[in-house]
Amino acid sequence: MASLNQPLRRVLRRPSSQLRHPVSSASQHVCTGCQLRSFTQTTPRPLRKRPTRTDNARRNALQALAADTDSNFSLNASNQDLFSMPESHKMVPREAPADVTEDDLGPTKRGFFASGATDDNEPDPEFDMDDISASAHGELEQVRELRELERVSGWDGPMLWQYRKEFQRPTEKTPLRFRYTTYLGEHHPAAKKVVMDFQPAQLPNLSKVQCDKLIKLLGTRYDPHSKTAKMACEQFQTAPQNKRHLITLLERLLTEAREGKDTFEDIPFDFRHARFEKPKLKFPKEWRVGEERKRYLEETWAKNRLAEQGREEQGRIADGKAAMGLPLEAMSEEPEMVVTQRRRHK
Repeated sequence: MASLNQPLRRVLRRPSSQLRHPVSSASQHVCTGCQLRSFTQTTPRPLRKRPTRTDNARRNALQALAADTDSNFSLNASNQDLFSMPESHKMVPREAPADVTEDDLGPTKRGFFASGATDDNEPDPEFDMDDISASAHGELEQVRELRELERVSGWDGPMLWQYRKEFQRPTEKTPLRFRYTTYLGEHHPAAKKVVMDFQPAQLPNLSKVQCDKLIKLLGTRYDPHSKTAKMACEQFQTAPQNKRHLITLLERLLTEAREGKDTFEDIPFDFRHARFEKPKLKFPKEWRVGEERKRYLEETWAKNRLAEQGREEQGRIADGKAAMGLPLEAMSEEPEMVVTQRRRHK
Protein backbone atom coordinates (compact mmCIF):
# COMPACT_ATOMS: atom_id res chain seq x y z
CA MET A 1 0.00 0.00 0.00
CA ALA A 2 2.87 2.37 0.81
CA SER A 3 4.55 1.74 -2.56
CA LEU A 4 1.36 2.51 -4.45
CA ASN A 5 0.85 5.84 -2.69
CA GLN A 6 4.38 7.19 -3.30
CA PRO A 7 3.83 8.42 -6.89
CA LEU A 8 0.55 10.04 -5.83
CA ARG A 9 2.25 11.82 -2.95
CA ARG A 10 4.92 13.17 -5.32
CA VAL A 11 2.25 14.78 -7.44
CA LEU A 12 0.47 16.26 -4.41
CA ARG A 13 3.71 17.66 -2.99
CA ARG A 14 4.26 19.84 -6.05
CA PRO A 15 3.56 23.53 -5.59
CA SER A 16 0.29 24.92 -6.89
CA SER A 17 2.08 27.00 -9.54
CA GLN A 18 3.16 23.83 -11.39
CA LEU A 19 -0.35 22.34 -11.55
CA ARG A 20 -2.59 22.74 -14.57
CA HIS A 21 -5.03 25.08 -12.76
CA PRO A 22 -3.28 26.97 -9.96
CA VAL A 23 -5.28 27.28 -6.73
CA SER A 24 -5.99 30.93 -5.88
CA SER A 25 -6.13 32.14 -2.28
CA ALA A 26 -9.35 33.37 -0.63
CA SER A 27 -8.12 36.96 -0.60
CA GLN A 28 -7.20 36.99 -4.30
CA HIS A 29 -9.87 38.90 -6.27
CA VAL A 30 -8.02 39.62 -9.53
CA CYS A 31 -7.50 36.73 -11.89
CA THR A 32 -4.63 37.24 -14.26
CA GLY A 33 -5.08 35.88 -17.73
CA CYS A 34 -8.90 36.07 -17.54
CA GLN A 35 -11.06 37.26 -20.37
CA LEU A 36 -13.50 39.90 -19.06
CA ARG A 37 -16.81 40.56 -20.78
CA SER A 38 -18.93 43.67 -20.52
CA PHE A 39 -22.56 43.65 -19.31
CA THR A 40 -22.29 40.38 -17.44
CA GLN A 41 -22.61 39.29 -13.83
CA THR A 42 -21.00 35.88 -14.15
CA THR A 43 -17.65 35.04 -12.61
CA PRO A 44 -14.86 35.22 -15.22
CA ARG A 45 -13.26 31.89 -16.03
CA PRO A 46 -9.52 31.50 -16.67
CA LEU A 47 -8.47 30.84 -20.22
CA ARG A 48 -7.64 27.24 -20.94
CA LYS A 49 -4.15 26.53 -22.12
CA ARG A 50 -3.36 23.89 -24.65
CA PRO A 51 -2.17 20.73 -22.90
CA THR A 52 1.45 19.92 -23.43
CA ARG A 53 3.08 16.52 -23.69
CA THR A 54 4.11 16.70 -20.05
CA ASP A 55 0.49 17.35 -18.97
CA ASN A 56 -0.80 14.46 -21.04
CA ALA A 57 1.82 12.10 -19.66
CA ARG A 58 1.05 13.16 -16.09
CA ARG A 59 -2.70 12.67 -16.62
CA ASN A 60 -2.21 9.20 -18.12
CA ALA A 61 0.07 8.18 -15.27
CA LEU A 62 -2.49 9.33 -12.68
CA GLN A 63 -5.31 7.45 -14.41
CA ALA A 64 -3.28 4.24 -14.61
CA LEU A 65 -2.22 4.59 -10.98
CA ALA A 66 -5.79 5.13 -9.79
CA ALA A 67 -7.11 2.15 -11.79
CA ASP A 68 -4.29 -0.10 -10.50
CA THR A 69 -4.86 1.07 -6.93
CA ASP A 70 -8.61 0.43 -7.05
CA SER A 71 -8.21 -3.04 -8.59
CA ASN A 72 -5.48 -4.18 -6.17
CA PHE A 73 -7.30 -2.76 -3.17
CA SER A 74 -10.59 -4.41 -4.08
CA LEU A 75 -8.88 -7.80 -4.64
CA ASN A 76 -6.33 -7.91 -1.80
CA ALA A 77 -7.93 -5.71 0.85
CA SER A 78 -8.92 -7.25 4.14
CA ASN A 79 -10.07 -6.12 7.56
CA GLN A 80 -6.47 -5.81 8.75
CA ASP A 81 -5.64 -3.48 5.85
CA LEU A 82 -8.61 -1.34 6.72
CA PHE A 83 -7.59 -1.07 10.37
CA SER A 84 -3.92 -0.50 9.43
CA MET A 85 -4.77 2.53 7.26
CA PRO A 86 -3.65 5.85 8.69
CA GLU A 87 -6.30 8.09 10.27
CA SER A 88 -5.94 10.71 7.54
CA HIS A 89 -7.18 8.22 4.91
CA LYS A 90 -10.27 7.10 6.82
CA MET A 91 -13.73 8.61 6.23
CA VAL A 92 -14.68 9.94 9.66
CA PRO A 93 -18.10 11.64 10.00
CA ARG A 94 -17.84 15.29 10.89
CA GLU A 95 -19.46 16.24 14.17
CA ALA A 96 -20.49 19.66 15.40
CA PRO A 97 -18.62 21.18 18.34
CA ALA A 98 -20.02 20.50 21.76
CA ASP A 99 -20.73 24.19 22.49
CA VAL A 100 -22.92 24.64 19.35
CA THR A 101 -26.66 24.24 19.94
CA GLU A 102 -29.65 24.04 17.59
CA ASP A 103 -30.48 27.70 18.24
CA ASP A 104 -27.03 28.72 16.92
CA LEU A 105 -27.67 26.85 13.67
CA GLY A 106 -30.72 29.04 12.92
CA PRO A 107 -34.41 28.21 12.41
CA THR A 108 -35.29 25.35 10.13
CA LYS A 109 -37.70 26.14 7.32
CA ARG A 110 -40.87 24.08 7.47
CA GLY A 111 -43.08 23.29 4.55
CA PHE A 112 -46.78 24.05 4.23
CA PHE A 113 -47.94 20.59 5.34
CA ALA A 114 -45.45 20.61 8.26
CA SER A 115 -46.68 23.91 9.69
CA GLY A 116 -47.71 23.57 13.31
CA ALA A 117 -45.82 20.29 13.87
CA THR A 118 -43.57 20.01 16.92
CA ASP A 119 -41.02 17.76 15.24
CA ASP A 120 -40.23 17.21 11.57
CA ASN A 121 -39.62 13.52 12.17
CA GLU A 122 -42.80 13.04 14.13
CA PRO A 123 -45.03 10.48 12.40
CA ASP A 124 -48.61 11.32 11.49
CA PRO A 125 -51.11 10.21 14.14
CA GLU A 126 -53.22 7.25 13.22
CA PHE A 127 -56.94 7.74 12.76
CA ASP A 128 -58.77 5.70 15.38
CA MET A 129 -62.26 6.30 13.93
CA ASP A 130 -63.09 8.45 16.96
CA ASP A 131 -63.84 11.72 15.13
CA ILE A 132 -66.12 13.09 12.41
CA SER A 133 -65.28 14.56 9.02
CA ALA A 134 -64.52 18.21 8.28
CA SER A 135 -67.91 18.78 6.63
CA ALA A 136 -69.64 17.46 9.75
CA HIS A 137 -67.61 19.88 11.87
CA GLY A 138 -68.82 22.70 9.60
CA GLU A 139 -72.46 21.72 10.10
CA LEU A 140 -71.94 21.58 13.87
CA GLU A 141 -70.48 25.10 13.73
CA GLN A 142 -73.63 26.33 11.97
CA VAL A 143 -75.79 24.71 14.64
CA ARG A 144 -73.75 26.48 17.34
CA GLU A 145 -74.26 29.84 15.61
CA LEU A 146 -78.03 29.30 15.36
CA ARG A 147 -78.23 28.34 19.03
CA GLU A 148 -76.26 31.44 19.98
CA LEU A 149 -78.73 33.62 18.05
CA GLU A 150 -81.63 31.86 19.76
CA ARG A 151 -80.08 32.57 23.17
CA VAL A 152 -79.68 36.25 22.27
CA SER A 153 -83.29 36.51 21.07
CA GLY A 154 -84.56 34.67 24.16
CA TRP A 155 -82.58 36.50 26.85
CA ASP A 156 -81.50 39.84 25.37
CA GLY A 157 -84.55 40.42 23.13
CA PRO A 158 -87.03 41.28 25.91
CA MET A 159 -84.56 43.75 27.39
CA LEU A 160 -84.52 45.74 24.14
CA TRP A 161 -88.21 46.57 24.48
CA GLN A 162 -87.46 49.66 26.54
CA TYR A 163 -85.42 51.17 23.68
CA ARG A 164 -88.24 51.05 21.11
CA LYS A 165 -89.09 54.19 19.11
CA GLU A 166 -92.07 55.07 17.00
CA PHE A 167 -91.51 55.35 13.27
CA GLN A 168 -91.61 58.88 11.93
CA ARG A 169 -91.80 59.74 8.28
CA PRO A 170 -88.96 61.87 6.89
CA THR A 171 -89.66 65.57 6.91
CA GLU A 172 -88.19 68.56 5.12
CA LYS A 173 -85.48 68.76 7.76
CA THR A 174 -84.25 65.26 6.82
CA PRO A 175 -84.13 65.21 3.00
CA LEU A 176 -81.25 62.70 2.86
CA ARG A 177 -81.94 58.96 2.90
CA PHE A 178 -79.20 56.37 3.35
CA ARG A 179 -79.41 52.69 2.54
CA TYR A 180 -77.18 50.04 4.11
CA THR A 181 -76.76 46.32 3.41
CA THR A 182 -76.18 43.77 6.15
CA TYR A 183 -75.66 40.02 5.97
CA LEU A 184 -76.45 39.22 9.64
CA GLY A 185 -72.93 38.75 10.90
CA GLU A 186 -71.50 37.30 7.69
CA HIS A 187 -68.43 39.00 6.23
CA HIS A 188 -69.26 40.23 2.74
CA PRO A 189 -67.46 42.80 0.53
CA ALA A 190 -70.79 44.52 -0.29
CA ALA A 191 -71.55 45.25 3.38
CA LYS A 192 -69.46 48.44 3.28
CA LYS A 193 -71.48 49.99 0.44
CA VAL A 194 -73.71 52.98 1.27
CA VAL A 195 -76.30 54.49 -1.09
CA MET A 196 -77.65 58.03 -0.60
CA ASP A 197 -80.70 59.40 -2.43
CA PHE A 198 -82.42 62.79 -2.17
CA GLN A 199 -84.55 65.21 -4.13
CA PRO A 200 -82.76 68.43 -5.10
CA ALA A 201 -85.99 70.41 -4.82
CA GLN A 202 -86.24 69.50 -1.10
CA LEU A 203 -82.79 70.77 -0.16
CA PRO A 204 -82.90 74.01 1.85
CA ASN A 205 -81.62 77.41 0.75
CA LEU A 206 -81.70 76.68 -2.98
CA SER A 207 -83.31 78.91 -5.58
CA LYS A 208 -84.69 77.73 -8.90
CA VAL A 209 -81.49 78.60 -10.77
CA GLN A 210 -79.29 76.97 -8.13
CA CYS A 211 -81.44 73.83 -8.12
CA ASP A 212 -81.17 73.56 -11.91
CA LYS A 213 -77.40 74.00 -11.68
CA LEU A 214 -77.20 71.24 -9.06
CA ILE A 215 -79.16 68.90 -11.36
CA LYS A 216 -76.75 69.64 -14.20
CA LEU A 217 -73.77 69.01 -11.92
CA LEU A 218 -75.21 65.65 -10.83
CA GLY A 219 -75.33 64.47 -14.45
CA THR A 220 -76.37 60.84 -14.84
CA ARG A 221 -77.00 60.46 -11.10
CA TYR A 222 -80.27 62.39 -11.45
CA ASP A 223 -83.43 60.57 -12.52
CA PRO A 224 -85.93 62.93 -14.21
CA HIS A 225 -88.82 60.46 -13.79
CA SER A 226 -88.73 60.25 -9.99
CA LYS A 227 -86.92 63.61 -9.64
CA THR A 228 -84.40 62.03 -7.25
CA ALA A 229 -80.61 61.83 -7.24
CA LYS A 230 -78.74 58.70 -6.19
CA MET A 231 -75.09 58.49 -5.11
CA ALA A 232 -73.22 55.39 -3.88
CA CYS A 233 -69.79 54.83 -2.36
CA GLU A 234 -67.78 51.71 -1.48
CA GLN A 235 -64.33 53.21 -1.64
CA PHE A 236 -63.44 52.80 2.05
CA GLN A 237 -63.37 49.77 4.33
CA THR A 238 -66.31 50.64 6.60
CA ALA A 239 -69.83 51.94 6.01
CA PRO A 240 -69.46 55.06 8.27
CA GLN A 241 -66.43 56.18 6.25
CA ASN A 242 -68.35 55.82 2.98
CA LYS A 243 -71.29 57.74 4.45
CA ARG A 244 -68.99 60.56 5.54
CA HIS A 245 -67.50 60.68 2.04
CA LEU A 246 -70.96 60.99 0.42
CA ILE A 247 -71.90 63.85 2.75
CA THR A 248 -68.64 65.63 1.93
CA LEU A 249 -69.31 65.34 -1.81
CA LEU A 250 -72.84 66.72 -1.39
CA GLU A 251 -71.54 69.67 0.61
CA ARG A 252 -69.06 70.48 -2.16
CA LEU A 253 -71.85 70.29 -4.77
CA LEU A 254 -74.08 72.61 -2.74
CA THR A 255 -71.23 75.08 -2.26
CA GLU A 256 -70.59 75.13 -6.01
CA ALA A 257 -74.31 75.52 -6.80
CA ARG A 258 -74.76 78.42 -4.37
CA GLU A 259 -71.48 80.32 -4.64
CA GLY A 260 -70.34 79.46 -8.15
CA LYS A 261 -69.97 82.32 -10.61
CA ASP A 262 -71.29 80.37 -13.59
CA THR A 263 -74.98 79.46 -13.28
CA PHE A 264 -75.07 77.15 -16.37
CA GLU A 265 -78.29 78.78 -17.57
CA ASP A 266 -77.13 78.61 -21.20
CA ILE A 267 -76.60 74.83 -20.98
CA PRO A 268 -79.74 72.72 -21.54
CA PHE A 269 -80.63 69.65 -19.51
CA ASP A 270 -79.25 66.37 -20.80
CA PHE A 271 -81.49 63.46 -19.85
CA ARG A 272 -80.36 61.01 -22.51
CA HIS A 273 -79.28 58.54 -19.84
CA ALA A 274 -82.88 58.21 -18.61
CA ARG A 275 -85.10 55.60 -20.19
CA PHE A 276 -88.47 57.06 -21.07
CA GLU A 277 -91.12 54.37 -21.11
CA LYS A 278 -93.45 54.35 -24.07
CA PRO A 279 -97.11 54.89 -23.15
CA LYS A 280 -99.31 51.81 -23.47
CA LEU A 281 -102.16 52.56 -25.86
CA LYS A 282 -105.60 51.33 -24.86
CA PHE A 283 -108.60 50.78 -27.08
CA PRO A 284 -111.06 53.65 -26.44
CA LYS A 285 -114.41 52.78 -24.95
CA GLU A 286 -116.19 54.95 -27.52
CA TRP A 287 -115.07 52.60 -30.28
CA ARG A 288 -116.52 49.51 -28.69
CA VAL A 289 -119.57 47.94 -30.44
CA GLY A 290 -122.75 48.29 -28.37
CA GLU A 291 -126.13 46.61 -28.62
CA GLU A 292 -127.66 49.32 -30.74
CA ARG A 293 -124.72 49.26 -33.10
CA LYS A 294 -125.03 45.47 -33.46
CA ARG A 295 -128.73 45.70 -34.38
CA TYR A 296 -128.07 48.42 -36.91
CA LEU A 297 -125.30 46.39 -38.59
CA GLU A 298 -127.44 43.24 -38.75
CA GLU A 299 -130.33 45.15 -40.40
CA THR A 300 -127.98 46.73 -42.92
CA TRP A 301 -126.39 43.36 -43.83
CA ALA A 302 -129.89 41.81 -44.32
CA LYS A 303 -130.95 44.60 -46.70
CA ASN A 304 -127.79 44.18 -48.75
CA ARG A 305 -128.36 40.42 -49.12
CA LEU A 306 -131.94 40.96 -50.38
CA ALA A 307 -130.82 43.57 -52.88
CA GLU A 308 -128.09 41.21 -54.16
CA GLN A 309 -130.58 38.39 -54.70
CA GLY A 310 -132.99 40.70 -56.66
CA ARG A 311 -130.22 41.85 -58.99
CA GLU A 312 -129.16 38.27 -59.57
CA GLU A 313 -132.72 37.21 -60.50
CA GLN A 314 -133.12 40.11 -62.90
CA GLY A 315 -129.82 39.27 -64.58
CA ARG A 316 -128.26 42.55 -63.78
CA ILE A 317 -125.11 40.87 -62.49
CA ALA A 318 -122.47 40.19 -65.16
CA ASP A 319 -121.38 36.53 -65.58
CA GLY A 320 -117.71 36.11 -66.37
CA LYS A 321 -118.02 32.64 -67.97
CA ALA A 322 -120.76 33.73 -70.34
CA ALA A 323 -118.81 36.82 -71.29
CA MET A 324 -115.85 34.69 -72.37
CA GLY A 325 -118.08 32.51 -74.65
CA LEU A 326 -116.90 29.16 -73.35
CA PRO A 327 -119.16 26.22 -72.59
CA LEU A 328 -119.77 25.27 -68.99
CA GLU A 329 -118.28 21.79 -69.47
CA ALA A 330 -114.97 23.24 -70.56
CA MET A 331 -115.03 25.52 -67.58
CA SER A 332 -115.59 22.66 -65.14
CA GLU A 333 -112.95 20.27 -66.55
CA GLU A 334 -109.65 20.18 -64.71
CA PRO A 335 -106.50 20.62 -66.82
CA GLU A 336 -104.40 17.53 -67.47
CA MET A 337 -100.87 17.38 -66.12
CA VAL A 338 -98.12 16.54 -68.62
CA VAL A 339 -94.84 15.11 -67.34
CA THR A 340 -91.75 15.94 -69.38
CA GLN A 341 -88.23 14.55 -68.97
CA ARG A 342 -85.43 17.03 -68.53
CA ARG A 343 -82.40 16.63 -70.75
CA ARG A 344 -79.04 16.25 -69.13
CA HIS A 345 -76.22 18.44 -70.33
CA LYS A 346 -73.15 16.61 -71.39
